Amino acid sequence: MSATDQVSRRSFLAALAGLAVKPGPGTASEPELSFLAIGDWGMGSVAQKGLANALASTADLARARFIVSTGDNFYPAGVKSVRDPQWTTSFEDMYDAPSLMIPWYPVRWSPRIGQAVKLGST
Repeated sequence: MSATDQVSRRSFLAALAGLAVKPGPGTASEPELSFLAIGDWGMGSVAQKGLANALASTADLARARFIVSTGDNFYPAGVKSVRDPQWTTSFEDMYDAPSLMIPWYPVRWSPRIGQAVKLGST
């Protein structure tokens, strides 16, 4: 595959942010399941806020019930605890739209270490 045939990771993630997984219609006892997935979300930049706005619009349109964050989100070396300031600058300040005030299920993952790890472990 040539370099011109490849899709950049950023383009792929931007497109992924616009996808909501919605299986077929539910029944009265089984409502529709709609959720979003995002990963590698950025470092508190203007571009990340644009992505957050697109995610918020999609969450609203899809009536998403939760969001899965696939990890590799905090740069350059992850977060140290649930009180790390990056939670504010890279997450809370970015994903603050009302439609994103639904449960988030994050996975702490980094391809640089090649494994999922518990928050706070080294």
